[in-house]
Amino acid sequence: IAEAQAALEQLALDRVIWMPSARPPHKAVGVPPAHRLAMTQLATSDQPDFDVSDLELRRAGRSFTADTLDALHALHPDARWWLILGEDSLATFPTWRDPKRIVAHARLAVYRRGDEQPIDSPFADYVDWIDAPRVDVSSTDLRERLSEGRSIGGQMPAAVAKYARLHRLYRKANDN
Repeated sequence: IAEAQAALEQLALDRVIWMPSARPPHKAVGVPPAHRLAMTQLATSDQPDFDVSDLELRRAGRSFTADTLDALHALHPDARWWLILGEDSLATFPTWRDPKRIVAHARLAVYRRGDEQPIDSPFADYVDWIDAPRVDVSSTDLRERLSEGRSIGGQMPAAVAKYARLHRLYRKANDN
């Protein structure tokens, strides 16, 4: 949330659209898309400049950013788009499906993950750097803590944690 808020302010964006992917190409997602959409809505509900879209959830097949930006550009041809991502994602960006098509539709709003010098990227001309508070939260650690019933210590919005526990989304495979 802090990174999106920083992008909103530093780039003078009108809105930030959060978009859970249906089937990300780079990893398996154990939580059904409808639950991830609901948790995204809960996490952003108190932010008036944040919207949540189900665009990727309504499309068949893998969720590729290039396809999503094509669809957004078709819906709003005069809009200027930024793709908000972490510096670690910028490092792998050249391996994404059709990165040239992505930067044809959007600039990259990149926030630094650490204190080191920015990485060298062949897409550097398309990057706007975002300064955001460093948030040391591991999604893997959060899922593990939730699966074990341990405290997450305010590392995610309370409503999201409550939803995840209520629906037993991150329980271990042998839990009933």
